[in-house]
Amino acid sequence: MNEASAPAEKETTTQEKPEQETTGKSRIHFVAVLLTTVIISLGVIANLPFKYVEVSGTWRGVAQTEEMSRTVSDDQMPTMAGWPLQYSIQYTGDQPREPRYWSPLRLAINTLFFLVVIVAIYGYVWYRGIYVAKTQNQRRAQLLDVGTAMAIILVPTLILGTEYYGAWKHQKTANLLGRSGNCFLAIWIPEVLVTRVPTGLQQVLRRIRSIDLISADAKTTALACQTPGVVAITCMTCEVTADQLSPLSDNPHFRGLQISRQDLDASLIDAIAELNNLTQLDLSSTNFDSTQLGKLDHLPLKNINLTNTKLQLSQLGKPSWSKTAETLSLSRPKQGFSDALEIEAWPELRNLRVYRQTRISNPSVLKVRLADLPALSMVSLDRNQQHDLELENLPLLSSFDEGLGYLQTILASDAKIPGNMWLARFKATNTPSLKNFGCYARDLEQLSLEAMTTLRSLDLGSYQVSVTNGIHTEDTPLKNSDAWIAQLGERTGPSTLNLMGLPLAETDLSPLNNNSGIRHLNLIETGITFKQVQQLAGMKQLESLIIRDCEVEQESLAWILNEFPNLDELVIN
Repeated sequence: MNEASAPAEKETTTQEKPEQETTGKSRIHFVAVLLTTVIISLGVIANLPFKYVEVSGTWRGVAQTEEMSRTVSDDQMPTMAGWPLQYSIQYTGDQPREPRYWSPLRLAINTLFFLVVIVAIYGYVWYRGIYVAKTQNQRRAQLLDVGTAMAIILVPTLILGTEYYGAWKHQKTANLLGRSGNCFLAIWIPEVLVTRVPTGLQQVLRRIRSIDLISADAKTTALACQTPGVVAITCMTCEVTADQLSPLSDNPHFRGLQISRQDLDASLIDAIAELNNLTQLDLSSTNFDSTQLGKLDHLPLKNINLTNTKLQLSQLGKPSWSKTAETLSLSRPKQGFSDALEIEAWPELRNLRVYRQTRISNPSVLKVRLADLPALSMVSLDRNQQHDLELENLPLLSSFDEGLGYLQTILASDAKIPGNMWLARFKATNTPSLKNFGCYARDLEQLSLEAMTTLRSLDLGSYQVSVTNGIHTEDTPLKNSDAWIAQLGERTGPSTLNLMGLPLAETDLSPLNNNSGIRHLNLIETGITFKQVQQLAGMKQLESLIIRDCEVEQESLAWILNEFPNLDELVIN
């Protein structure tokens, strides 16, 4: 029996070995396919486009960094794709919508890289599971396992080390640039990873994004322009040259340039014109003129500052970037010079500022016509400049800012400036969002309010202001004051009417009785008498009446209280 069973057992063992080998190969193949599938998924994910965000921004340099801020809108951050090499960079604000950078070669390299990794992993699993196991060479198996473990550790370390080295280089560059200005460093990271990657680990992605230089030498300026990934550069009194700007043309992220307090030559203008992604341009306090303006016509500019240049307002015309411009800053004429500015059909313009940072006033009229501007919401005009202002089809215009940010310098000398926007003529049509309006009316010749049906507050004053003596008025009568009062009597509203400083001593105020919309009336410093106040009889709706400079006796006070029963505020002398 024993001799008969031995061959049977050998035969069974011989049959089991091929089955075990087949099963083992199947398992190894399954593991290899599983790992390669994971790598393929990682490769696809790593090369998908991701929207980036900016976090942990800080300023470094010679200025008071805590007083400086920087905000980045969504369209100012890129959508980038590619790892280990970026092959696509796109910004949502670009028109037309196409990548700023696209490299099929880099995409092919990324694909080849992951194919090599896939083949290597599949080959390793197969080799480790079949060949090494079959030879039963434990030493070789151990060496292979140790090498694999080291690779698993070294590859992420190498990736982090490379990013850390980049952050270290940018910090070193920031220290050098900070001697002549300031650097803004920030982390750019895919939005999906902001809350998934530890804050400490994100620091390896910190890079220089914005640079401000003041009186920097040529070497420092060149270093700033050579900084990879920089977004904006400001150079004040730096004598920038075309050669220094040339590296920026290859930077797909660069969008903002300020060059101030220097002369611009033809080569420098040509270098600026080659920055095709430029959206923010500040050439204030330079010799920029209309000839140079034409060379920059093709740029997709959004924020433009051309103050204190040789460019006359009438020479602006309608450049190609009028389709993209969102904010525009220009200079009013110098004393004794008149000019004209016409801006029509700029679809994206939101903010317009026309000013000159000086206390010297200019009585020569600047004609400003703004028409068909669907996005315009803010207009800033210099109080020290007399204007002929015409508004047409401005649905979002809600307010005027007369340059209050610059009044501190003007008022420091105790100069007298108009108490409001200085107008010679004014006409508005289709401005439904303009609820509040005011002007300095001393030289006002024409006032057209008929189309301003939604006006809630009107300041029609004639006074100047200064730091030391406060408000300054003149008693000289204005020839058009009767016409203005008559025009106000022919409409309904505004609810608040401020005629402060307007000489009305000889003016008939009775037309105001016909305006049932006036609820708050300010007649301070107008020189009116109580007899003129009696001309307002019938304005039962008045809730506020300010006549502080009008002498009122006790009997007169009783008349006022009886005639205006809804008064909540009464200011009298």
